[in-house]
Amino acid sequence: MNKIFNINKTSIVAVLAVMMLGLASCERTTEESTRPQERVIVYAVGHEEGRKSVKDDAEWNALLDKFCSYAQGGSEVIFYNTATSQAPTKGLGMLKEATSFSTTSRDEMKAWMKDMEKAGKTVSVKYDNTTGTWSGTAYINAPHHEEVNDSYTGTLALVDMPPVTEPVISRQVAALVVSEDSVLFIVRDGYLCTSVEVFTDGLHPGDQTTLSGELKEVQDINGNEFLVLDISLPIEGSVAGEWRLDCIAVTEMGGSSDYMLSTTLYIPEAEGESISIVFRQDGTATYTATGANATSEDGTWSIDDDGMLCCSILPSGGSQWYINWLTNSTMIISRPGSGDDEGSYYQLQFEKI
Repeated sequence: MNKIFNINKTSIVAVLAVMMLGLASCERTTEESTRPQERVIVYAVGHEEGRKSVKDDAEWNALLDKFCSYAQGGSEVIFYNTATSQAPTKGLGMLKEATSFSTTSRDEMKAWMKDMEKAGKTVSVKYDNTTGTWSGTAYINAPHHEEVNDSYTGTLALVDMPPVTEPVISRQVAALVVSEDSVLFIVRDGYLCTSVEVFTDGLHPGDQTTLSGELKEVQDINGNEFLVLDISLPIEGSVAGEWRLDCIAVTEMGGSSDYMLSTTLYIPEAEGESISIVFRQDGTATYTATGANATSEDGTWSIDDDGMLCCSILPSGGSQWYINWLTNSTMIISRPGSGDDEGSYYQLQFEKI
């Protein structure tokens, strides 16, 4: 199904794809807002989510400095440029597209963060005060984890990290000590946790607890095997619920992937309409629209092996969507066009109700 909307009200013409404003900022564009190099960054510092419009490279550098400082203060920083229109290669999910980077240089970390932002990826940054090391992961899709029910009881501890990177980084990471011969290194969202308090409230080293997750056997750089307990929440649990559509952005790409011809926005609230999608835990979904295009339709949804959101009743058609940003309050998804609309790039932004 391909729902049609009047999205010719707002246009942004002939600007660089990596610099365009408003792809999902959900604000009507003005002459002032189309200046080159402007970005709209959505970010999360710990559990706090924010959004900032960055006008030029100087402001962008200043914001990246703030992100590095937040990380040095002990918070995980995640950010995504909602104005990035570069389309990732179809079919490549988080596991194939994730990029990791570690350095003790603040400037090198900032340069890597810039590169990943230009590539249209969501970037996660942490800092280890013990070693003075920044660590980053960038991905197209939000991390996807199969739901598991296995539980393990033991004592929380901070232990030396196994040699998993080159050069070897000396730091302590969180682990669940089940027995003298059984230590489970704790992983969440692709990271070895560096603090017990990072992944659970009110627990400290030495506390007895039970954790649920997926037990995996992995190898370090020397070929030695060790066990990790992946306690990441399945992405299905984060998607489930009712979401209100804030805006649809459609970018018509030019002859080069670095340029675009124009972007149009459809903002339901500005048109006196309301659109919502309910994703239920049982895999069913309902699309509801009120106003001039009032309608309702039922369908199904799922997360495939590449971490893509599969649902045929989403606005703008298409059945597979990259999940670029997903928090308790905001979801941003995107897809490249195919067939008759090849050369177009779609992005939807939702707010959880």
